[in-house]
Amino acid sequence: HFDPGTQAPYFYNAKFGTTHWEIPRYCATCNLQRPPRSKHCSACDNCVDRFDHHCPWVGNCIGRRNYRTFVFFLVAVSLLDAALTAFAVLFLVGKAEPDKMIDFRNMIVVVALILVVYGTFMLISLGGLATYHAN
Repeated sequence: HFDPGTQAPYFYNAKFGTTHWEIPRYCATCNLQRPPRSKHCSACDNCVDRFDHHCPWVGNCIGRRNYRTFVFFLVAVSLLDAALTAFAVLFLVGKAEPDKMIDFRNMIVVVALILVVYGTFMLISLGGLATYHAN
């Protein structure tokens, strides 16, 4: 049965006299039976079991089959960013001399400083995202 106003599916429980909304278990696009928590992704044009989200970074949907791989990807990129930021900081510390200022006319010093700022921002963002998805 469908509600005439919204065309949403529902069923009527004659025993209790109540109407309940039901989640469609059939995907009209894929012509497949869908398990609970699955969703059709318009970007991938697939039904995804235990759909979490469509990730543009990895170019596909995150669901039951690849959730662990996605979390591993986030942790690996966070560790890579931490190493990059740490090496940029070590480079700047190594360039610093006790009684002199760092020469910002040297392009490599400016690039290292930009890497430290950008790397710190990305580490906070990616680390938070990895921590959220790991739990």
